[in-house]
Amino acid sequence: MFDKRTIIFFITILTLAVFVFIYAKGSVDISLNNSPEVGHAVVLKYPFWVSESKARLSFNIEPDIEGELRWIKEENTLHFIPTEGFEPETDYIISANKKLSALLPISKDKVIRVSMATLQNYMKPKVDEGTYIDANLHTMTLSLYKNGKFYKAYPIAGKGHPRLSPTVEGTFSIKTKEPNHFSTIAYVWMPFSMQFYGNYFIHAWPYWPGGAELTSKYSGGCVRLFKEDAQEVYDFASIGMKMIIHSTPSHRLNEINNGDLIYLESDSNAYLIKIKDGVRFKRILPRSKILAWYPHLAPLDEHMKLVSKDILNQFESSRWVQLSGSERIYEIGLDEKKHIMTCGDNRCIDIWAEYGWDPRELYTISEEEFASYPYGGNIELPRAPWVQ
Repeated sequence: MFDKRTIIFFITILTLAVFVFIYAKGSVDISLNNSPEVGHAVVLKYPFWVSESKARLSFNIEPDIEGELRWIKEENTLHFIPTEGFEPETDYIISANKKLSALLPISKDKVIRVSMATLQNYMKPKVDEGTYIDANLHTMTLSLYKNGKFYKAYPIAGKGHPRLSPTVEGTFSIKTKEPNHFSTIAYVWMPFSMQFYGNYFIHAWPYWPGGAELTSKYSGGCVRLFKEDAQEVYDFASIGMKMIIHSTPSHRLNEINNGDLIYLESDSNAYLIKIKDGVRFKRILPRSKILAWYPHLAPLDEHMKLVSKDILNQFESSRWVQLSGSERIYEIGLDEKKHIMTCGDNRCIDIWAEYGWDPRELYTISEEEFASYPYGGNIELPRAPWVQ
């Protein structure tokens, strides 16, 4: 049998071994994660015996920054997501700086730094045909098109942080659809998710296990929608459907020039601009037919300028056209037919101004466009409402 001194020795060795084991398993692992769903997040992995309340008390970040702390019970991890992202090229000191055990201080500090993202080349949208999804990250609008015609638009609720983790731009396609996708990277649920590139998705606002929604303003590159809108887009989308992502700014009035083609996101048409002597006119053209009528405008997307409805409304509408070298005036009606304008026994071109109309609003059109309209009969030119 062992004597008393031997027993005490073994107990001491065993106790030290237990302390060493607990200490080895008792440190807090701090990491900086970046995911398309959430963006940059600090994740602290605590030992199994640390509770949520103690973990929250232990967390500290310097310099202070507003954000969300979320405890994931299944992983014993504490996640910190800044509301508007970390300031790039700034050192943040993350600490688990409280004594979580009366016996073992498991303090741990880590310095993190988020680098500025490489700026993307500006991606112009491709004016397309068919059925597709168009996401403009500048105007924060997602538009649906059916057979080349505008169908419906929705506000984009969130995108990647422009300086840290911007959303990729280009032409993609819907690869997968899931009613509710769980991200094992970010540990969040993404309702009505549609994968379009790598780990990037369109989805409704993400939420944590338990149901609480994320409070961060930016994603790590995913396109976020509001839940009700996301379900409609999800129902509209199909595997293989094209998706166009771009950052096209709306042009100001002083950026619109004579001969430009302008368009609204919520319209399948374009408008040919005519500016003469400071007077502004627009004439509607279906986007799908422009290149057939005016092939010199190819590629079409390089000649299109996005505008707001307020800007479009500052141009007077014109429906009257002429062929080059002809004095006859036609009206292109809403029925998409050409009508010869008559003015009694006079030539309309001679008395146009007498009827109160501005000769500057007459557009000269191509033979190809003219030939595409069926003849719809003659129309007597009305006097302008302001002419008695």
